[in-house]
Amino acid sequence: MLIRPDHRIAGTYLIGQGLLGVVWWVLLFRAPTVRDWFVADAGWPVARQLVVADTVGFGIGSVIAGLAAIQRRSWAPVAAVAVLSITAYATLVAATWIAGPVDRWLGFVAMLAALAGTAISARTVMNA
Repeated sequence: MLIRPDHRIAGTYLIGQGLLGVVWWVLLFRAPTVRDWFVADAGWPVARQLVVADTVGFGIGSVIAGLAAIQRRSWAPVAAVAVLSITAYATLVAATWIAGPVDRWLGFVAMLAALAGTAISARTVMNA
């Protein structure tokens, strides 16, 4: 049986995920050593094209969905599913990058963890 956290835990997870997503992009731009863990030098021009979509959709979207979940807004399930969709897409992109120009697997592993956490949170928010 899957453990389902309550709305506060799900919301807090989503807020934390969103903030970490924004911090991750800041680190990629400001810390070349950290960037090298996730993106090969040749893949950086490709990866940085996603910064706006990822920061807004994944980062800010997660924070908004998390706040909506904590406040039990009527639109919280829609926001949680939207973030789940964005997270699934980002996970697929990271999977294709393993063998492509980015050539790093750590981002894919991180996105798999985020996808699992987002799926559990979305399920919790949908089961009001």
